[in-house]
Amino acid sequence: MKRTLLTLCAATAVIASYAQGPNASGTYYKAADGKSGQELKTALHNIIKEPEVTSYNGLWEAYRLTDMTPDGKVWDMYSDLTNFTDPVTCSHSYSKEGDGLNREHSFPKSWFGGSDKTLMYSDVQHVIPTDGYVNMQRSNYPYGEVYSPSYVSHNSFSKLGPCAEIGYTKKVFEPNDEYKGDLARIYFYMATCYEDVITDWYQLGQTDILTNNSYKPYVNWHMQMLMRWAKEDAVSDKEVERNHGCYRVQGNRNPFIDYPGLEDYIWGDKVGQPFNYDVGGSGTWDFQFKKTQTIESGKRYLIVAKNTDKATQTDTLLMMLPLKGYGYMQKRPVTEEFDIINYWTDKNTFTFTAVNGGYTIQQEDGKYLCMTTRDNGSYYYSFSTSATMPEKAGVWTVTPNADGTCKILNKDANCYVQYSTSYYTYGSYPNNRGAMPALYVETDATGIHSIENSELRIENYDYYNLAGQKVDSSYKGIVIKNGKKYVQK
Repeated sequence: MKRTLLTLCAATAVIASYAQGPNASGTYYKAADGKSGQELKTALHNIIKEPEVTSYNGLWEAYRLTDMTPDGKVWDMYSDLTNFTDPVTCSHSYSKEGDGLNREHSFPKSWFGGSDKTLMYSDVQHVIPTDGYVNMQRSNYPYGEVYSPSYVSHNSFSKLGPCAEIGYTKKVFEPNDEYKGDLARIYFYMATCYEDVITDWYQLGQTDILTNNSYKPYVNWHMQMLMRWAKEDAVSDKEVERNHGCYRVQGNRNPFIDYPGLEDYIWGDKVGQPFNYDVGGSGTWDFQFKKTQTIESGKRYLIVAKNTDKATQTDTLLMMLPLKGYGYMQKRPVTEEFDIINYWTDKNTFTFTAVNGGYTIQQEDGKYLCMTTRDNGSYYYSFSTSATMPEKAGVWTVTPNADGTCKILNKDANCYVQYSTSYYTYGSYPNNRGAMPALYVETDATGIHSIENSELRIENYDYYNLAGQKVDSSYKGIVIKNGKKYVQK
């Protein structure tokens, strides 16, 4: 069967005819458009239900995509004491706070029966990495706000004690203010994704929090508190990043992160107002980068190394993150298709500008990447940044390697940018200490200047929608093939 495809370069007329959601969600939420209240919740349920969850053991690997901080640590919403750089290799045992991590069912597994055969048992949207000891204190107590706590974690980051909310006096666990909105949106997700089974959980006896109503599954005091938490702690970059990671792991999204305030259209003061999934999003990832070994002065690049896990022999692409001050550069996992990386922010780019003998490398904050000397005149292997171009150790050369990576050499220090497989950070070393990075140059991912008709046999090619899902010949809308966009009608 032939399908007519329109090649896209960027046209507001065409984009206008294909409404798009935020955060590169494309038409993911289209089926919920125009709905409100209970009907909206059910439409969203049908979109995000039945995630392709990983195994329970696979969650540790998933956290490398979902729960890494910008400085390369595992994100912990229960404790400010943990300091782990890898969820897979860190300790998973504990006798006190700070010893190790656990996989925490933020929505306690005892509430849904605890069966490891259910999707929610290893749903990474709500099973989060937390300090194991603090998690043990939480047990399966509901979230709430505490007065006169019987337990506090390090620096009173989390608390346990009697509930201060009107309507409930039993023991509750209070997370830090910084993450109350995160956890509220996780609970909205659980109420929506598992709408078809959540009343079964009420039948298991968890009547303190759950109701026998699939539309409004939480008791009034708890729901009112969650709605307030969501308003007081707005959606953060951390949540957006995590939502992208969860989508990569199991193929579904949390709509309450993509649409801040969505809960008001379902349970709040906007019930009756139609939900509009098109909020002016481009429908693609905001920024697109293509692998290259050619440097164009003034262009922005991602610096990305491949790390191979020795135990599992799996490869992970690790993007170098900008530096604040001095030290080793942290990393963040990214994914690549057809030598293209799509990403939602440009904060992690580096601008290469030609100077005599090479290039300067400039972060998005305007600071130059350079190296500093020890007292004896030798150079540290870590990096430093400078608001002005330094006289020495600020010029880099770029030489292609046969495997598609590049040698990024600091001429004064005679050191190469490398990802250290021993320290899990980027450094600049004089010899082979790890993985040489590849470079990905920013491309024009969102422009459409001309539209060109062409007829292609779709069955001869693999096509993907803007959310990265493979689609078949019946799909209508914007599709991606080999890094190019088309409109399939």
